[in-house]
Amino acid sequence: MRGSWRVGRIAGIEIGIHYTWLLALIIFTWLVGQGFTVTYPGWQSYLYWIAGFLATFTLFIAVLIHELAHSLVARARGLAVSSITLFILGGVSNLTEEPEKPGVEFTDGHRGTARQSRPGNRILAIMVRNYKNVGPSGI
Repeated sequence: MRGSWRVGRIAGIEIGIHYTWLLALIIFTWLVGQGFTVTYPGWQSYLYWIAGFLATFTLFIAVLIHELAHSLVARARGLAVSSITLFILGGVSNLTEEPEKPGVEFTDGHRGTARQSRPGNRILAIMVRNYKNVGPSGI
């Protein structure tokens, strides 16, 4: 994608970030940090920025894992994946060729999402079970 910088390679797939990703990082860091001021009043102001950044960065790591799941499923189905680009609206996996049948792309999309959602569902279950320990009154 034009306007992107290469930041690394995972499983042979080039990972890049588009310049709009940096804009999203700044905006989301600020918005999430502002949310923490309501949830956790009394922190020093720099801690809100750090917490906002960490939460936002974690979101983008989750998007990268999601795109990697799609890419690895596509690769397992015989499709070549050249790169993944993260940008303001999420991420995109770039295939070097189109699938022969439309159904292949449909099933790859769902299998990639299913693969990625299993760990997320486990984490969500742990968070819900332990909410009383990490909520505003538990800190």
